[in-house]
Amino acid sequence: MTPQYTQQQIIFALNSIANAPSGRHGTVEQLQSYAQNVIKQVFANAEVEKLIGQWELVWGTQVFQASHSTVADNAMYVAQNKTSPTEFVVAISGTNPISAYGWIIEDAKLLPTVPWPYSKPGKPAGSISSGTNTGLKVLMNTLTDEGQSLSNYLQHQVEKSSDPISITVTGHSLGGALSPAVALALLDSQGVESGWDPKGTAEISVQPSAGPTPGDEAWRNYYDDNLATKTTRLWNKIDIVPHAWQLSMLAEIPTLYTPEIPENLLIEKLVELAEINSKLAGNMQQICPTAEGLPGSINTSAEINIQELREILETLIANGIIDRLGLPSALKELIKNVVDEWIKHLNKQQDVTVSVHKKTSLWSELKEKGENLLKDEWSGFDNFINFLKQAAYQHTTAYSVLLGTVQFSDLVSEIEKTVV
Repeated sequence: MTPQYTQQQIIFALNSIANAPSGRHGTVEQLQSYAQNVIKQVFANAEVEKLIGQWELVWGTQVFQASHSTVADNAMYVAQNKTSPTEFVVAISGTNPISAYGWIIEDAKLLPTVPWPYSKPGKPAGSISSGTNTGLKVLMNTLTDEGQSLSNYLQHQVEKSSDPISITVTGHSLGGALSPAVALALLDSQGVESGWDPKGTAEISVQPSAGPTPGDEAWRNYYDDNLATKTTRLWNKIDIVPHAWQLSMLAEIPTLYTPEIPENLLIEKLVELAEINSKLAGNMQQICPTAEGLPGSINTSAEINIQELREILETLIANGIIDRLGLPSALKELIKNVVDEWIKHLNKQQDVTVSVHKKTSLWSELKEKGENLLKDEWSGFDNFINFLKQAAYQHTTAYSVLLGTVQFSDLVSEIEKTVV
């Protein structure tokens, strides 16, 4: 049976379920078991099979937890096409909304940049961000399944196959930065006697989505010279994440949702911090710059996961970001107080989603509190919250809509409800 989805849609669908352990707490073993059960049930579902064909989970899902973490800070699995057994997909998870490690260490930590660790003698390859380097080491070296790293597993497949195998590396968000890095690491390890594919017969391709920049301009050029023709980069034109960390694209963020959501001081200040971060790291550039963005559109009825909103707000407080924005002291204290009240309110919420423009009873309380301190500034914070909600939608659900994989996402959601 020919799958209903195109190859691009199939890879994106496989990409999306790499995030199965996200949003949950537990031990590594518990999170891995849950993710494996979800993915196996997804692949066994007859309706899913009609959409994406027949696939088998053959490595993973493997989960990494940072010190003292109780969530999946990284996750990765490998699937094999049962109809075409030489086809493999390596799927890498995005940022777990409840992983402070993911947000702070792998997403936002650009410095110190690190020379490309897989570069070959005499071939300048530029540098990658500290966060990309950290995630790359986890995926290539730390994660193992039955003692086999990703490279070990792929080496075994190369050795036992009479025909060349094909490998597509994919990931969304953080995975959209890490998947090109993993693919290039595999490519640079090919044709080496001690490597995973000594004869260099395996074909490597990449389909990252919504990824920020993994490295500087020299690394981007090196990547594009080697893998651009094998890369399908997917990004939504009004998703803020793929606008990081290239300066020219960061500058576009404050006006992405105007006029529906007016510009506001907080977003402008946060972008200024991001620009400083980028400048210190060097000339960060997006891979495959000619890739046309998906035509995202503002959805005023969109919803956001409360865990995601709470994590963003808690990150602003915990890392002193608000204190670094150069705001008037009265406004700074107002914002910190309002954020703190929002976190308390969200911790009490029973409903798992809130509408982008929905006004809860807390709004009137906070608005009154805000007007008593700085009346003229309240609307700016109101717009800030609406900006965050819209940004979360454009970075997540919008991709399923734009790529036409909503039916798959809905099926996965129903399956997840049945897995303990």
